[in-house]
Amino acid sequence: MAGKQRGFTLVELLIAITLLSLVMVTGTFAYFQLASRWDKELGDFQQQAQTAKVVTQLEQVLKGIIPYVVRDKEGKPTFFFVGSESRLLAVTNNGLISGKPEVFRLVLQQQESHFQLVYQAIAMEKVILTSTEQSLDFSSTKVLLNRLQGADFNYYGWQSLTLKSNRIPGTKPSWFNNYRSQERGLTPEYIKLKIDDFTLFSQLDREPSHWKGHFSEGGML
Repeated sequence: MAGKQRGFTLVELLIAITLLSLVMVTGTFAYFQLASRWDKELGDFQQQAQTAKVVTQLEQVLKGIIPYVVRDKEGKPTFFFVGSESRLLAVTNNGLISGKPEVFRLVLQQQESHFQLVYQAIAMEKVILTSTEQSLDFSSTKVLLNRLQGADFNYYGWQSLTLKSNRIPGTKPSWFNNYRSQERGLTPEYIKLKIDDFTLFSQLDREPSHWKGHFSEGGML
């Protein structure tokens, strides 16, 4: 007669359940660790991809800047360009909102411990830009980047039109934190925009004076 089949004792069953629970807890912990790491790396990649996309768009905007001629408060022809470390106001042929010529303003705004880069614009077909004193109502606003550690603009050009025209030995263009064409009589030759780990260089018109040609011919200079 075959012997009786012996089952698991209660102690053996408890030990098996405990071991199985340990395996499940260890596996779950490892899964969440890997998932958290993956989400972080994916988030970093998406952020870097978005930043790279915006930098490419900004490059087109800055490359499209033109030495647009307006009049100052005394009625004299000057260029529409105002740049500082945290903002830039100019006219571009490559508008970010419409894809057409726009008067635009790039502004670095502080948000608690971080910054955001904002693009404001109005299409040239909707405004008649004639003066540096003109009030502009920017109808379109777009936040380009959020949670930036910092960003700043720098401008490479001549200190003044007089200095460039005289060609005094030893003088040459240099970098400035602020560049107002109304004061200098010129637009800068290059713009450098640093956004966290990205640095963007854009070349502008190096001989903007030809834009004033019709003023010279009309005797308005």
